[in-house]
Amino acid sequence: SQESGVTESGVRSQESGVRSQKKEEERRRKKKEEKRRKKKKEEEVKALILRNF
Repeated sequence: SQESGVTESGVRSQESGVRSQKKEEERRRKKKEEKRRKKKKEEEVKALILRNF
């Protein structure tokens, strides 16, 4: 029947939506970690510079 096809594609699109959402969260989390790491690195560099003066 046609109905089963419709629901199947609907479920599939829902699954792909969830998957892309997870990917987006993962990417955002990685970006945040990268920013935090960069900030930490900059602070370490500043501390080194201050120590050398």
